[in-house]
Amino acid sequence: MPTERVSEPTQCEMILEHLKKGHAVTPLEALKMFGCFRLGARIWELKQRGYDIEMQLSEVMGGKHVAEYRMKIDGVTSRLGDGETEKQQTGIAINESEKSNG
Repeated sequence: MPTERVSEPTQCEMILEHLKKGHAVTPLEALKMFGCFRLGARIWELKQRGYDIEMQLSEVMGGKHVAEYRMKIDGVTSRLGDGETEKQQTGIAINESEKSNG
């Protein structure tokens, strides 16, 4: 009699749950948390399934830019962190929206 096999959650499922909780995710965070080397591809798959996910380029220390993905929930982009400010959580030096507002 074959034993029932419980499957592990896919990368898309793990990323989706993270985003649904209101958290943002960058490629480096996705690699560390989910073992995902191609976050952009997983986000594309989620968008194809109908999820409203927004990408924002943010400048990090050293002048480099990194994609940061957030889910829109009820038409509002999520902004929750893990008890940290957005800059502490992602290492962002200057947020693109701060540049345009400042």
